[in-house]
Amino acid sequence: MATSILSQPHDRFFKETFSRREVVEDCLRNILPDKMVEYLDFETLEVCKESFIDASLQNHFSDLLYKIKRKDDSDVHLYILFEHKSYPEPWTAFHLIRYMVEIWQLSRKQNPSRRLSAIIPIVIYHGRRKWKVDTHFADLFEDFEPFKNFVPDFRYVLYDLSCYSDIQIKGTILSRVVFLLLKHIHDDEIGDHFEVLCELLSKLSDQHTALEFLESALKYICSATDKISELNIQKGIQKAIPDLGDQLMPTLAEKWIAQGLEQGLEQGLEQGLEQGLEQGLEQGLEKGREEGRLEGLRDGIGLALRVKFGSAGLDLQKQIASIRSFQALKEIEHVLLEACTLGDVKSLVQKLK
Repeated sequence: MATSILSQPHDRFFKETFSRREVVEDCLRNILPDKMVEYLDFETLEVCKESFIDASLQNHFSDLLYKIKRKDDSDVHLYILFEHKSYPEPWTAFHLIRYMVEIWQLSRKQNPSRRLSAIIPIVIYHGRRKWKVDTHFADLFEDFEPFKNFVPDFRYVLYDLSCYSDIQIKGTILSRVVFLLLKHIHDDEIGDHFEVLCELLSKLSDQHTALEFLESALKYICSATDKISELNIQKGIQKAIPDLGDQLMPTLAEKWIAQGLEQGLEQGLEQGLEQGLEQGLEQGLEKGREEGRLEGLRDGIGLALRVKFGSAGLDLQKQIASIRSFQALKEIEHVLLEACTLGDVKSLVQKLK
């Protein structure tokens, strides 16, 4: 089955927000030690477009790597490797070093005569439990004191959001919104926190940027938790974008349905190509295309339900997940975009099931 648009919401939000250079720069300035920050030339900060992740590491990394030059040497880059965790992972250092070796390996191929560049691994943690895992790679080994010269070691930078109050989380508006949302995504009061974050977004001078971040935050919340109400969503949107608040919810709902359909179709075609190698290319592609259309449309409708009706739309979303008719889903989409109440949509779903 095609990968759902609702799967791995933490990864998606993390990658989407940390792909913004201004968020990463502010993060580095507030997380890294001052002595280290002084050596970095932030004018040269850029995301690495190459992917260093092999298939065995896909479940461990969001593939976010930046490079930056040192102020004292214009030809030398440092790499900044970002990873996030929503639960304590004892083997984090092991997964990091595997990724780091991949980066160095590619670097050797590109510049065989150049010495290796340093890599600064940064782990952003936003889970409910305290992070009690040692950040040293050497801590993964048995007692090695007599043999310590034969055990490699490095430390990753841990930014544990659970250790900081909201006031202690510093930075620009955008980076604070990102970190505070990650910190509170598991809370029962996420709806109240969302409204506060929307007030922060309203202080941005660039309304386009505020709208982009608002959309990212809404998609993340609607995918990752069922503890936000329609009222919270409405109030938050109105606070963040006062001029567009009333128009924004139906517009976002329509956009997300279209995005879900497009993404589902793309994933379905990819899956269909794999199936086609085994059971006939044309048949596999057609099956993958149909599965992708259904999956994408269901996911888009699910997000639209949440943004229009909050947690009240969750039960209905589960019922829609069982509908296998594309035409029936299109009927639901049409009614959903025009509906004033959840009951309007619910009656149609019961009729079509």
